[in-house]
Amino acid sequence: MPVKAKKSFTPLQGTLILAGWLAGLLVAASLIWLLSGSLREGILLKRINRLLKTQGYSWELSSPIPSRPAAGGMQVLGSWYRISGPDQDASACVFPLFTDGIGVLCLARLNRDAKVEELVALTIHGEKVFSRIPEAQKDIYMRRIEKANPEKASP
Repeated sequence: MPVKAKKSFTPLQGTLILAGWLAGLLVAASLIWLLSGSLREGILLKRINRLLKTQGYSWELSSPIPSRPAAGGMQVLGSWYRISGPDQDASACVFPLFTDGIGVLCLARLNRDAKVEELVALTIHGEKVFSRIPEAQKDIYMRRIEKANPEKASP
């Protein structure tokens, strides 16, 4: 019986196989990211509550608030949570605040009237940078958060 020689791949076939593998990995990673959202949210909630406890706050985040575009089509900024503790009707927004190319993870605590009561830097590095952020920039973030509150937004 004659032995047939195997055909070698052409460069185009090798490129297509590599592209197929990369596309498959991208789809798999996207599915994992999409399906692990509640797990990631739970981990974030636990870590933030631990940080708030170490900083001496008497309240903590209890449950996520589903977000939707605010009135006027404004995009929701950050992740929204309900607060448990002394102020049950309050909410909070965890968001990144950027200044001079540095991102600081912050939490804005809103009262019952959907007004920002305080801004809290959630990291030690953030506390150092937070004091150097101009008040005008903080005010811009505060107004944007107040307008984007998903509990006050019209459906």
